[in-house]
Amino acid sequence: MSMSMVSRQWLGAFQNNLLRAVKRGGGSVETLLREELDGVHSRALVQAYAIRIDEQESGNMFGGEDEKEGESFVRTTVFSHPMFTADLLAWRPHGSSLVHDHQASSCWVKVLKGNLVETRYNVPTRDRSHERSPPLSVLKGSRVEYEAGCVSYMNGRLGIHKMQNPSGVKAAHSLHVYAPPLSARHIFDDNGGLLELDRPMHGGAERSFHVQQQTQMH
Repeated sequence: MSMSMVSRQWLGAFQNNLLRAVKRGGGSVETLLREELDGVHSRALVQAYAIRIDEQESGNMFGGEDEKEGESFVRTTVFSHPMFTADLLAWRPHGSSLVHDHQASSCWVKVLKGNLVETRYNVPTRDRSHERSPPLSVLKGSRVEYEAGCVSYMNGRLGIHKMQNPSGVKAAHSLHVYAPPLSARHIFDDNGGLLELDRPMHGGAERSFHVQQQTQMH
């Protein structure tokens, strides 16, 4: 990993400022991400930390049981602290996250390069008289496209959501700040089926997959 484009002094100061912003709460983290993580440092972070991805290979998301698993993005932990973590995500063209919640964590996303689309859904309710939950319902007006430089916010009270790179030809990069650190989450399929991702999210790559839905939340 080359540090030639990012000074260690700036990285250390940014991490300390991020910790102070997390402690202050409110809109402090969003303000910091907007003002301190400017275009120059955004590009530097991408060049220094982002794992290079093949822009010719699109992310594959819940394509079906007969299709191969696809890698939609690669996650690299930039900062790690007991109060928060910050991850850099490199998104393949058309790469998409799973529909997921954030449990007790707040999440701020700063788009560093390209665009990302966020779609929010109502948390599905299970009717015991039916074998399957109803399809996920998109919250009205919740589909928002964020350009480079924009910051979004999500927590467990706001529902569940997914993020996607809308471009079919270009990669995207984003910085995700979780406070407290998000070690696990619940994920959902398109039919409202509940799945539980009980492994740590930080480090490595997230792969899309198709599994049978569970009948109840753990």
